[in-house]
This record gives sequence, structure tokens and C-alpha cells, in this order.
Amino acid sequence: MYVDLNTVTYDEKKDEVILTGTDLDKIILNDWTEEFTEEQAEVTMKFNLNWKGHRIYMYKILKSQFKDQSKYKTMKDMVLALNGKVVNLSSNFLLKDED
Repeated sequence: MYVDLNTVTYDEKKDEVILTGTDLDKIILNDWTEEFTEEQAEVTMKFNLNWKGHRIYMYKILKSQFKDQSKYKTMKDMVLALNGKVVNLSSNFLLKDED
């Protein structure tokens, strides 16, 4: 899914990245038969960088977004620079409601 990232947070203590944005696929592919708000298209993704698979996936996202990685001193700097970008993300990382 293509996501327009609105908020990017990096928790150094937990080594987690949380991305919040608008799912552009929901907007573009909506059949428009009923009212639809942008809030319905808001998604949150969570990456636990302690897990190898999540760390590799995040690395690939960053590599695809930043061709010149020498401008960034740390991975945190690169992650925070994702704010405002449109990124193609797997729905496997959607944050589930814990209600």
C-alpha cells in the first residue's frame, strides 16, 4: 500500500519505529458510493527493530527513499526524514487495535 507519511516517531529505548499516514490506495480505489473521510484512510505501522525481519524491511525502505545516505549520521536521522514522503509499505506491519 502507498502511504503518505504524516508522523514518524523513533523510540530509541524500545528500538521501535511508528509511522502514521494516509493510505492512498484506500482513497484512490474507493468506490465513492458512500461518504468517505480521510480519517478512514489513516493507518499506523509499527516496526520493532529488535527483530531481524523488521530491521531488514526498514533498511530497504530507507535505501529506496534516500539515494545519498551520507547526509544522515544515524538510522534515526533517516527514519525521521521519512516524514512527508510517500512510501510503499506492506500491510503486514499495520498496527492492530488492542481493544
